[in-house]
Parts: sequence; C-alpha cells; structure tokens
Amino acid sequence: MCTITAGDPPLLIRWFKGNETLAESEKRKIMLLDDTTSMLSLVKLDLEDAGTYTCRANNSAGSVLYSADLRVKGTYSKKPNIILKLLHLEILYVI
Repeated sequence: MCTITAGDPPLLIRWFKGNETLAESEKRKIMLLDDTTSMLSLVKLDLEDAGTYTCRANNSAGSVLYSADLRVKGTYSKKPNIILKLLHLEILYVI
C-alpha cells in the first residue's frame, strides 16, 4: 500500500518492479483506494516475483518514491496474496 501524506492533487501514483512500469494482469492487481492511496497486490506468488518494488507519486510540484525488496523462497502450491505496504510518502512543494 502506498499512501501519500502530503501534497496537492492531482496526484499520479505508479508502481514499478525494477525499472519496469507495472500494469494490472492476472498476477497483479493495482487498486486506487482514494485520491492519495494505491495498493499493489500480487496473486500466485512465484520466484520470479522477487525484486525491488517501487511506488512513485507525482504532482505538478515534483515526485517522491519509496522502494521495498520482496524476497521469495521456494514456490507455493496454494494461492497466497502479497500486499506491499509502502506508507507515509510526502511530495514537497517546489518553489
């Protein structure tokens, strides 16, 4: 989950894995919960899902990002859901 705690709308929130912009797919769900909160959910986690995930928020004043590493050990026969939680980002004003 990526929550922007300060900054003027409109905000554009994007998710990345490494340098790749993430889009929704069968494995990935990206939900905009409100104007300042986005959630990335990974379904059917596999070893290839390991990596650095980044939430980047932009507005007219600038951008801010936060990254977290996801490590996966082994594979799973069940269907676990993983939600990345990235909290308390601020977009500072550019003067």
